[in-house]
Amino acid sequence: MANNLSNNTLHIHTLPKSEHLCSNKEMNDLFDNGTSFIKYPLRIVFAPSANTQRPTQILISVPKKRFKHAVDRNRIKRLVREAYRLNKQLLCTPTPLNIAFIYIDNKMPTFSSIQKVIVAALNKINQTYQTTSEQ
Repeated sequence: MANNLSNNTLHIHTLPKSEHLCSNKEMNDLFDNGTSFIKYPLRIVFAPSANTQRPTQILISVPKKRFKHAVDRNRIKRLVREAYRLNKQLLCTPTPLNIAFIYIDNKMPTFSSIQKVIVAALNKINQTYQTTSEQ
């Protein structure tokens, strides 16, 4: 019995390949038509997905200009991915979204700071969709 409960809670906190934004067409559409805001140290760009049959997809970018070493860029991407994975259930929009998280700071972040920013960003996306649905 306890095993079934743990499997269900673990399933919520996954980030499968289907939730990674890989399509160049979708990426171009996201950056051309998306809404953006800054929750320092991240710039968040989001737009409704054209394909409503799949889940919300994310893209994480860390510029090479700010972090020359790949290990540093990969660490930041892992921190953002983990923070999103643990808090993605906060996102409750009627349609699937494409979301890009772009790191804009020059310093290595801590997990707690990134997690606070991700939670605030997901709440702001929710507020954006609540205000547009009320109008």
